[in-house]
Amino acid sequence: KASETALSGCEFGHAFFSTSSDAINEIILTKISEKFTERVSEEKKGKGGSRLVADLGVSFWAMCRRLGVGFWLRSTTGVMKLVETISRCMFSLRQDPDDVVLWFVLQRKEKALAALYRSKQNRKVADFLMRDFRQPENRIAASKNAFVLVGKHEYEKAVAFMILANDVSGAANICLNRMDDPQLAILITRVMGSRESDDGMAQSILKETLEGVIKNSESACPPRFHEKSMALWMLGNHSGAMRTVAAAADWLTSSAASAKYISDPSTFAMPVEALAHALVMTRCPPVIGTIEADNLLRVCRTAAIPCLLRCGSYSAAIVCLTDAIAMMKRSGDKTESGAPSDFDSQQQQPLF
Repeated sequence: KASETALSGCEFGHAFFSTSSDAINEIILTKISEKFTERVSEEKKGKGGSRLVADLGVSFWAMCRRLGVGFWLRSTTGVMKLVETISRCMFSLRQDPDDVVLWFVLQRKEKALAALYRSKQNRKVADFLMRDFRQPENRIAASKNAFVLVGKHEYEKAVAFMILANDVSGAANICLNRMDDPQLAILITRVMGSRESDDGMAQSILKETLEGVIKNSESACPPRFHEKSMALWMLGNHSGAMRTVAAAADWLTSSAASAKYISDPSTFAMPVEALAHALVMTRCPPVIGTIEADNLLRVCRTAAIPCLLRCGSYSAAIVCLTDAIAMMKRSGDKTESGAPSDFDSQQQQPLF
């Protein structure tokens, strides 16, 4: 079921570097909509329709997040289509405005949201949403309400009120530090950035959010290398993105990794996943055909060989070994002067 399907970080990377993200989004939205409707029907029959969405374990956004949509969907049209689909499907579950408050606010449908709250006899929230949030005093009030909601652990509603307060940084911080949801932070930043007439301001908002994603991915254990790499790529730091993938390939043998991760099923295949990410990344401009890209592939192939042998994938290990040797010969031809490539010299620096 879609709600139980999760892709790995390197699989996010395949969609991230695809030139057909909007087409992928169309397919995914159709499939998830079908699965969501099916899951809701099953849950309601088995547990009763009066239960909360959290109790049902059903969330359209959660299904999208497991597929990495927040990372790889970058066009404004695709993002807004996603937001509209989520709000429509979530409202169909219980017709409860609390389920869709964030998604309606992202679409600037505060008046429609107010009408929904009024229909549920929640006049206090309905009247508040009718305010003009271009006025500073109303933005301050929305921000105060957001902090109250954070204290109540109603994070999604808190994010919505931060958006009403036009505090994109505050909304992103709640997503990153309270909800541990970097994808939602990026999605909200993209939506809010699309409203800015000043492209420089939109880029500044996205840059701040991506820097937060990088910080959180570094502090995770094990580090979320693929998230960090995609964030660095979006920031235009292509060398940093490649170094991060190389670090993922070598992490299991580094001093930072404890012995338990070597046999942990969730981290055992990190070198192979790093290689899969590198194979896609190095085919993309502006790194395609560069010495740095070749060195990244060599590092990842070399690191993947022991993992493949332990898995019994002997043929794949031999292919990796053959390709790594061939690339080392080509690299030697390109650097006959003995000077290290830029990527090799940067590899000696601390990665974090």
